[in-house]
Amino acid sequence: MRAEFDLVTCQRKLKDAGRFVYIDRVKKNPHFLKYIPASLGYVKQALERLPEHASLYEMLKRYVPEWNQ
Repeated sequence: MRAEFDLVTCQRKLKDAGRFVYIDRVKKNPHFLKYIPASLGYVKQALERLPEHASLYEMLKRYVPEWNQ
């Protein structure tokens, strides 16, 4: 059950981050950009509990430099 929750967390929080960028770039409203680090933090935490998805974690690390620290 926890694994399913973590997978849903990854999907929803990645969607959130994308939507925040969309709102900034298309709607010209940067207000939600400040929530991207928290959303990506939830994704990182969830993926750290999902070793079977290590390849996704490694791929995302290329695009989220903060995860390499």
